[in-house]
Formats: sequence, C-alpha cells, structure tokens
Amino acid sequence: MPSDDLTKWITSEIDFYALLGLTPESFTADELRRAYRKTALQYHPDKLGAAFDADKYEQFQAANDVLADPESKQKYDNFRNGRMQRQRAAALFEGKRRAMKEDLEARERGGSLGKRSREDEEMDENIKKLAEEGRKRRVKRESMMSENVSSPSSPMSAPRPPPQAQSQSQPRPQPSTSATSNSEDEKVARLERLIAEATAAKAKRKADKKARKAGKSSESSTPDTSFKADSNAAFNGVHAVPCATP
Repeated sequence: MPSDDLTKWITSEIDFYALLGLTPESFTADELRRAYRKTALQYHPDKLGAAFDADKYEQFQAANDVLADPESKQKYDNFRNGRMQRQRAAALFEGKRRAMKEDLEARERGGSLGKRSREDEEMDENIKKLAEEGRKRRVKRESMMSENVSSPSSPMSAPRPPPQAQSQSQPRPQPSTSATSNSEDEKVARLERLIAEATAAKAKRKADKKARKAGKSSESSTPDTSFKADSNAAFNGVHAVPCATP
C-alpha cells in the first residue's frame, strides 16, 4: 500500500478491530489472517453481486494492511486511543453540563416556589390585619351604641340662663352619634368585604397551584395587586375604589 494511502487509513475514524472482529489488546498473526479471509468472503463481489460495496471491501483490506505491520499498527493504536479519550472527555463534559443545567433549573423552580410562598404569607398577614381592624371597629361601634342607649333621651330641666349668658355658654355643635355610627358601619362593612375578597384570592391561588402540579393549563400567576391596594387603603383610612363583589 502506498505511504500516502497508509497515512490516510492510520488516521481514519474507522475501527479496524471491530471491522475484523478482533480484540485490540491480544490477537495473533494467525487470528488476523483468519479474520481477514472470513471478512473477504463475506464482502467478496462474487458473493454479493449487485450488492457489492466497494468502499467496505477497501476498508477491511486497509485494516489487514495496517494491523499486519507493527509500526503502522502502533501509529494507528495511538491515534485510536487519543480519539477514544477525546470522546470520553466530551461525554463527561456533556454529562456535567447537563447536570449543571438541571441543577440550575431546579434552583430556579425552587426560587419561584419560594416567591409564591412569600406571597401567600403576605396575603395571610393582610387577612389577619384586616380581621383585627374589623374587630376593633366593631368594638368601637358597640361601645358607641351602648353609650347612646344609656344616655338620657332628654336633659333634665334646669333654670334657663339669661339670654346673653346662654349665647356665651352655648357649646359648639357636635357630630351626631347616628352619623358617626353609620360611618363606622361603612368601615366595618368595607373591611369585611376586603377579608372575603382576600380569602377568595387565596383560594384561587391554591387552585392554580394545584392545576400547575397536575400539568393543566391555568391563568397567569401574576399576583393580583388590587387586593393589596384596597387593604392598604383600609389601613390608612382612605376610601379605595370598591372591587366588584361576587
């Protein structure tokens, strides 16, 4: 075989050992000859006829020439071992890269779950604050109603002061107890509505989370800020635009 062709086959990607059915670490010259003859009969043009594969026939002939020469075999083995090491290194790198990718995705999923947990905790805290505020306002309302009931319906008759003294000692007009009570009723009702809306929003989040785990399509998980705005307005005493009551 010409030296140029020999160099081409020495650096070939073809596994000559697998092609001839030989064990790379240990085979004798007799085993090589028997393997070559067996393969030659298998791929011979007289046997295959129209199905003859000239490229395959050339490959096992080159395999016999390279492996039969000790110097060529050593060069081929060195090149083959280097190629196999590169393949193993590439496979190892790919395995590590895949593991890092999966770990990163797991961390991202964990981060999003942690964010949803914090949002759930914040919603629970807002519900507790609204409930406490509603309790305080109900107590205040009941106290005002008790004072209104216990106070006399009309003051006892007393000597009328002179007109001038009466005009000087006349107290400033105070807001009626009825108007104050109505205002407290409205605040309590608004707090109770906000608590109901917050509870419904929390139940919806749990349903969406359950649907995501089951692999079902759900609506966007963007947190609803309308409840937070209403609750903050309630804490600050500002009348928020009421949401539609279901």
